[in-house]
Amino acid sequence: MKNKILIMMSTFNGEDFIKEQLDSIMAQTVDFDLLIRDDGSKDSTLEILKKYAKNKSNIRILVGENIGCNQSYFTLLKNAGVYKYYAFSDQDDIWDADKLQIAISTIENSKLEGPLLYGSCSKILKNNIITGTTKKKYTEINFYNTIVQNFLPGHSQVFNYELFKQIKCDLNYDNIYVYDAWITNVAAITGNIIFDNNPHTLYRMHNQNVLGFGENYISWIKNRFMKLINNEISQYSKQITYFTNVYYNDLNYNQKQEMLKFEKSKKNFLARIEYIFKTKLYRQSKIETMYFKILYLLNFYK
Repeated sequence: MKNKILIMMSTFNGEDFIKEQLDSIMAQTVDFDLLIRDDGSKDSTLEILKKYAKNKSNIRILVGENIGCNQSYFTLLKNAGVYKYYAFSDQDDIWDADKLQIAISTIENSKLEGPLLYGSCSKILKNNIITGTTKKKYTEINFYNTIVQNFLPGHSQVFNYELFKQIKCDLNYDNIYVYDAWITNVAAITGNIIFDNNPHTLYRMHNQNVLGFGENYISWIKNRFMKLINNEISQYSKQITYFTNVYYNDLNYNQKQEMLKFEKSKKNFLARIEYIFKTKLYRQSKIETMYFKILYLLNFYK
């Protein structure tokens, strides 16, 4: 096993910002390899990557056709090899120089064993101005939370080899809405999750973001409205069902019972009313939990 960390980055038409992110990765204070998969870029992204990789033995580039963000990251996992730690990277963020060192130290200082996933909140960068942070931890993070809330964004995730071994990659990617939520749920049922409320990344918000975070309540409401308009809740529900089927044998008895009720209660309005008053599922804040229950009641999780 290589006593270092593997950083996995998927790129697509990222020429505007990728140099800053690559520079911040090069400035990391830990020993790392960088595995990059270009997802069929049509701009100068690939040329930029090749310039950075020239004469650097710790950078490897995979070139492929456009298969989308989720499948691209799972393809990176398939090609990852054996390392002590793994991390995901977006193409357009800016990392603090000690981001990975803090993540690794936090994992090791936890004294926890088995599959471990570290995540943290990030500073939101919009038009080169820091406008807030991504979500912070307010209560326990476990399966009943993570199955209905994508709380650990991929750009903050660092995990150990034990969790890497638990991640299944030969999947139906049409059933996966967001890869990072999938990884988080694997950690929730097979190991432990460690969350850091201190930000170590500038998370860039712009029109090309695949997914984003609201900086305030108005943005939060607008973001949630757009998710409804774009039918994203239904897509997320599809992933929940698929994940439960793929990892059913890894769920404990109570988790299995909860997810059976989640699926069965979708079928009629009265059952959904009863379910939202009895469910163990929750989100990190009371207003988010209420939002989830209202959407479930109105059959958006169909």
